[in-house]
Amino acid sequence: EYLERIGDEMGVVRALNGLAVAAIDLDLDASTAQSYIDAALPVARRATGGERLWLGILLGNRSEVERFEGGYRTAIASAREALRILNEQHEKARAGWQLTNIAHCQLLENDGAAAIKSLREAYGYLSEEPDPRMIGWYFDVWIIVAAGLGYWDIAIRILGFVATFRARNGLVRLPLLLPWTAPVVSRLSRKYSEDAYERLVTEGGELTLEAAEELTRSIVVTRSAVPASPVPTTTRQRGREPTTRRPSA
Repeated sequence: EYLERIGDEMGVVRALNGLAVAAIDLDLDASTAQSYIDAALPVARRATGGERLWLGILLGNRSEVERFEGGYRTAIASAREALRILNEQHEKARAGWQLTNIAHCQLLENDGAAAIKSLREAYGYLSEEPDPRMIGWYFDVWIIVAAGLGYWDIAIRILGFVATFRARNGLVRLPLLLPWTAPVVSRLSRKYSEDAYERLVTEGGELTLEAAEELTRSIVVTRSAVPASPVPTTTRQRGREPTTRRPSA
């Protein structure tokens, strides 16, 4: 209200974006997040110059909300618009974030080949501007893609890698991907014996960033492969925080 009274339009945009992020990232409240984004977008679309960065950020956050609610095609459209603006602003890491989200949605649309292509492109951006938070998100989506395409040995090693990577960089995993990551962890815990689970997770934790990326290069879509991500199709199902420790029975 104060920012509106003094005429600081972009201040209002930044505040509304912060509220939207808190609503979706912390409370998984998509409808509230969407209402804040909808209020901010008309103002952000009037921005010029460097302030257009906030339009790209808002569209990226809208894409995440749309994906969370199951609107994968609209999420891809929002992310592609965000990607164009973030490229215009030379925001490499945030552009990588959009391609990572696009890849996730493409897998959920049963297009594993497109998902892999988008992730390869995302890594190119993230290599130019390494941002630990975006890199962690990127490998989270690789876990989902690997599992969805049946590459379980890779999924579990990447799970171990990304847990160690976040710990080293002082990062926490936000719950926004829980509807997709939690079922993967649950499936992995059933698929492997306790000893094998711990061994593979430990192996993953010892990978360098470059070695983890190289591991993903083994993931391909064959003609006979049908993407089948072991995840809920509704965001009303809530998982618990994925962990590298084997879930107890």
